[in-house]
Amino acid sequence: MRVSQHGFVVKDNGEKVEVALPKTLICCEPAKLVAKTQDTRSKTHEIAMFFAGAKGLVNVAAMEEWPTEWAHEKPFLAEKLEWGNPQILGGIERAGMPKPSFMMYYDAADATSTVNNIAESVAALLPSYELGKVPAPAGGKYRGACILVYSPM
Repeated sequence: MRVSQHGFVVKDNGEKVEVALPKTLICCEPAKLVAKTQDTRSKTHEIAMFFAGAKGLVNVAAMEEWPTEWAHEKPFLAEKLEWGNPQILGGIERAGMPKPSFMMYYDAADATSTVNNIAESVAALLPSYELGKVPAPAGGKYRGACILVYSPM
């Protein structure tokens, strides 16, 4: 059986790995996983899913099949990642840049996944007017995997 989903390796003992997927955890052989990489030097849009892992590590996964039209992004997240209420938080700046160059997708309906401390830190840096443009996450905490979109100027 072939499962095509994006997830994070959360445990690896060499013989079996545990992979966190949206709403579930699976165990499989490492040979059945395909690692994805991103070109961080590219000046094109880049999309990466991220989640805070154990011991302060950050798990990052490239996103396959990302829509080419922005209007299809939320439906894509609802269908592929089973998000209940995909939202995008804007205004995320990079040091030394005159305008924001990042946006962050999150599932505003997720009230059960583990708190994403990285997403919490990103949101804490934003002014209240940016946070007020979108629905707050369920329970006031960003949870589960979030997606960072790099949109260079």
